[in-house]
Formats: sequence, structure tokens, C-alpha cells
Amino acid sequence: EASPTSAGNYEWFADYLGENGQINHQQNQALVEALDTASSSLYFVPFLYGSNQGLGLKSGFYGLQSHHTKGHLIQAIWEGILFCHNIHLE
Repeated sequence: EASPTSAGNYEWFADYLGENGQINHQQNQALVEALDTASSSLYFVPFLYGSNQGLGLKSGFYGLQSHHTKGHLIQAIWEGILFCHNIHLE
């Protein structure tokens, strides 16, 4: 997938917060599944590698607070990636 808003954003995050450089996808999925549905107002803009729009957009978390967990961060990243893929489909 050649989109700069692809799952490469998740891979970058998982590489830095993984155990011994390993990504434990099952553990990350469990962290997200343990969250209450729509419990977070944390957003991730998945532009680590740029945007298809070519507007010089940057990546980042919006709404990050001290109570957010690794599960919230992962959920926000996944949602940001999926939102951008939805835009591609439209």
C-alpha cells in the first residue's frame, strides 16, 4: 500500500513501544478491546509520512491527557488510519 497514511503509522508506534523491538499484535488488540466503546476523545492524525493531499500536513495526537493508556493510543492510531482509508475509497 503506497499511501503515506497507511498502517506504517501503526508499525512506527509499535516499533517504539513494543517489547524488545517486537510487535505483539494480539496484546495490542486485547488492550483496545478492553476499552469501553467510544470511551476516548483521543485522535491521531496519521501523517507521519505525509499526506496524499500534499499540503505539508504533520502527524500527532489531539486530546491526549494523562489518563490515556497505551490501548487508547493504539485505538486512536487505528481509527486515524481507517478514517484516511475511508477517504481514499470515497
